[in-house]
Amino acid sequence: AQARLLVVGASARAAAASAHRAGFEVSAIDLFGDADLRQWAHVEVCPASDYPGRLVELASHLPPSPFCYVGGLENSPQVIATLATQRPLFGNPPSVLARCRDPVSLVDAAIRSGLPVAAVRRQPPANGQWLWKPLDSCGGQHIRPARPASREPSRPGVYQKLVEGPAYSGAYLATPHESRLLAVCRQFTVSDFGCGHSPHPFGFAASNGPLVLPAAAMRHWAEMGAKLRMEFGLRGVFGVETIWPDPGLPPTIVELNPRFTASMELVDLSRAGLAGPSDSVLGLHSACFESSAPWPKNAEQPPGDALAPVDAGAIALFGKTVLYAPAKIWLDNERLMRLGEVLQPHEFFADVPRVPQRIPSGQPVLT
Repeated sequence: AQARLLVVGASARAAAASAHRAGFEVSAIDLFGDADLRQWAHVEVCPASDYPGRLVELASHLPPSPFCYVGGLENSPQVIATLATQRPLFGNPPSVLARCRDPVSLVDAAIRSGLPVAAVRRQPPANGQWLWKPLDSCGGQHIRPARPASREPSRPGVYQKLVEGPAYSGAYLATPHESRLLAVCRQFTVSDFGCGHSPHPFGFAASNGPLVLPAAAMRHWAEMGAKLRMEFGLRGVFGVETIWPDPGLPPTIVELNPRFTASMELVDLSRAGLAGPSDSVLGLHSACFESSAPWPKNAEQPPGDALAPVDAGAIALFGKTVLYAPAKIWLDNERLMRLGEVLQPHEFFADVPRVPQRIPSGQPVLT
């Protein structure tokens, strides 16, 4: 029988596509229920007003299977813990999430490992350039320059030292014994990509990769993932967000995401014509939990903890960009077709909304 997998989170489409490539029969629960997700997954939509509390109930309507969580749900460890009492968890457990998502724990772990990391503090800074980051942030949303304490929002957050420079993300795969660098990708925020319509200037806007980098730079990235795996006991896929102003030096860590990340879709797309379906990112991730073997099936295992990345010379470069609504728009089939007229032959849409629907100003329309 075909193996099943449930993907749960704010937006399940990219990870569910990866699971589909790996040969799973996919179920998905997210906020959007996009049209392209529905082509190859059984979909339940969780209304935003009920997210994430209703996810457990919606999951109970779906066939038994393991589950993995995606963007945003790592900030709701109790929901993950409850789901894990009902079906196997293919992902990092709540105990690991609690440490990964605590900015102070991340800084402490990085310092112990000799890794550059952006400083954080819980009290308002007296001087210098700092950012205010909510503890339940996802995709850079709600991050902004720090203001006087009296003007900060009431939601829990920390202050993080602003590090100048371009943003990069590392995609990794970890077993209990090793870590493997899958790719390094360039990241762009709403502000530096010119998407002025979004209310979140530090929100995710675009990425490209996997990048071909000098061997010394790749060693920096591989060693960073290996050390973080050991510090936190990570397993499966995880992502590290960084600022990297000098390619000759290690990148500076700003965030650790212990789950499938936005740039991992580019890894899947770049390898689609080069590897079998079990070499999709979610295929490799799931193999870390399906088997007691020291390394996932169909994955080469060089010696050492910081394993070599895939052969960058054989990989195509991909990019993805989020299109935000410049104003409140009514999206129907006709408007969607007009948007499609701007596509080049090598481009395609993803996260395609069900139409017709009204999309608020500043919200993502599609990818």
